[in-house]
Amino acid sequence: MGVIPDDPPPDDVLRRGAPGRAVVVRRRGSGLRNEHGQELHTLVLNLVEGSTPVQMTAVVALDPSELDLVDVGAEVPVAVLGERGQVVAVDIDRARAERGAR
Repeated sequence: MGVIPDDPPPDDVLRRGAPGRAVVVRRRGSGLRNEHGQELHTLVLNLVEGSTPVQMTAVVALDPSELDLVDVGAEVPVAVLGERGQVVAVDIDRARAERGAR
């Protein structure tokens, strides 16, 4: 039986990955919370690499006041690690900064 490697943590993906943009296709709250009390949300994202869109999933921790950052149709900053976007992380800090700059 083969071993499935663990994905790197989101902070590692953000530090080492290539920056990009993705569109939120779906958001689903999990009911689970991180150590800071933020709810974990699973996002389905359409990431465009060249002319070929790639659909991926990511998990982000958000306060209720931040849900607009990841509404369906929202474009979010991401980092992608690996060939053809094997691992993606949403740069939620950059999304917060972009919202504040509007």
